[in-house]
Amino acid sequence: MQLSFRSGGFIHDNEQHLAVVLEDDEEEDCTNFVTHGKACNNWIAVNIPIILHRSKLVPNPIEYNDPSPSPKFEFPVFEAEEESDVEVSDELSRLLEQDEKTIQPFEEQVELVNLGSEDDVKEVKIGSCLCSDVKKGLIDLLREYSDVFAWSYQDMPGLDSEIVEHRLPLKPEYPPVKQKLRRTHPDMAVKIKEEVQKQIDVGFLVTAEYP
Repeated sequence: MQLSFRSGGFIHDNEQHLAVVLEDDEEEDCTNFVTHGKACNNWIAVNIPIILHRSKLVPNPIEYNDPSPSPKFEFPVFEAEEESDVEVSDELSRLLEQDEKTIQPFEEQVELVNLGSEDDVKEVKIGSCLCSDVKKGLIDLLREYSDVFAWSYQDMPGLDSEIVEHRLPLKPEYPPVKQKLRRTHPDMAVKIKEEVQKQIDVGFLVTAEYP
């Protein structure tokens, strides 16, 4: 007589795997029971492979996608010995110096030249790298034709004011609202005040008052 125990825990139902086989020898006496400490001779142990679903093996495939092992900072690994006296080749040094240099935009060195007087300042900028003869000839030429350039707003009387004119949509029936004062940098505030005053003097800016 032979009894078979079949496992029912496999995924593939069509394939039956034999788990345990109980052999019963008719010649042996079945009434002999195995006592404690003795081996059982009528059983055969078979190693059954464990089959699991793929989703159960890797709970989160993204976390285990990196094949590199996680570093253990508690036990540092020295892959190579440190060499303090290492000579760097000239070619490598030159390449490193080129990488450190950043490309800057070209900026010509200039100097200020006053074409007017101390009271009426008319400053222009010319290149400081020019030869002395060329620089002197250029300055004389600019002074000769200094009246061609517009040095202030008064020198542009024929300029149409509509180019720089901006009218606010004012409605007299509404009460005026004072906006919060916006502060600027002291140096910038002085320049803004001077520029606004120049435009007020020539009539480009007009103060609008509510009736």
